[in-house]
Amino acid sequence: MKKEANKIRWGLIIVIALIIIAVSSFGSLSSINTESDEWYNQTKSSITPPGYVFGIVWPILYTLMGISIYLSIKVKRKENKKIISLWLINLITNALWTYFFFGMQKPLLALGDLAIVWLSCLMLIITNWKNNRLAANLLWPYLAWLSFASLLNFLAI
Repeated sequence: MKKEANKIRWGLIIVIALIIIAVSSFGSLSSINTESDEWYNQTKSSITPPGYVFGIVWPILYTLMGISIYLSIKVKRKENKKIISLWLINLITNALWTYFFFGMQKPLLALGDLAIVWLSCLMLIITNWKNNRLAANLLWPYLAWLSFASLLNFLAI
């Protein structure tokens, strides 16, 4: 088991990277022109950071998420199905949030979706805590950002 834990699984790293790139690309497509969007400018809170902040924060968060995903499933454990399911829920609802908020302009629907993203992130931290604390701890910045995003989303309703 120890040897398996130290082995780098390049195929898994590539799959995780491709999934995260797909999710982030979908999110980016739904929010391309937010700075010039009249609805968004009227809806956003006065505490919303400038657009470039999101361009800095999200790549960092996606990198931390990718490392966490890899660390949490690189060794075969009985919890892996649960962890993979939680990750899929998290990544899909994360991508959908952008579409609900910016694409459909439905902040209440987006807030409901964001609650699922937040809860799935918390469940990932709790689930990973027993076997891989580093994988769990890498998600705290993501949970903090999701909490801030929830406040911004709430203020847009």
